[in-house]
Amino acid sequence: MVSAEEEIATRQEAEVKAVKDGADEKLGEALPALDAAIEKVSKIQAKDFYDMKVVNNPKPSIVTCFKCVCIFLRPAGPDKKKPVPPNDPGQKEMDPEGYFFDWTKKILLANPNKLLRDLIDYDRDNIPEAIIQTVTPLMDREEMAVEKIYAVSQALAPVRIWIVAMLKYH
Repeated sequence: MVSAEEEIATRQEAEVKAVKDGADEKLGEALPALDAAIEKVSKIQAKDFYDMKVVNNPKPSIVTCFKCVCIFLRPAGPDKKKPVPPNDPGQKEMDPEGYFFDWTKKILLANPNKLLRDLIDYDRDNIPEAIIQTVTPLMDREEMAVEKIYAVSQALAPVRIWIVAMLKYH
């Protein structure tokens, strides 16, 4: 009887060790990516974001990248309001949900230094699963390809790297 219990305990210990080893391996991959992303975000100049505040015709890459940032920094919930879709037909075509023209321009880009600090200090250990499920498919869009982001903004390239690092770390 004791040997059967020992056998079960040994099997369970091996299973736990395998899970732990897998998690340690994934963390070993995610941490360097996370450190690199934070370093790149730290090098962004706030003035680059001030320049984006005056963009009136944002490319899809800009809108989608900032939508991802908004989702991370301002998650929806009962106490959080949703972005307001623009009334202007041209703006509505570019940004139907209002992430760029409402939240990004009015909130995030109102204080680029705070935006950068929020990215650097983001609580990556407590990312809600809903954020991951919402952002992951956005990152698969053509406009979020590395070359598309670089083509529209050098400042957004590190932000894209940050988004990818958050997803990987999670």
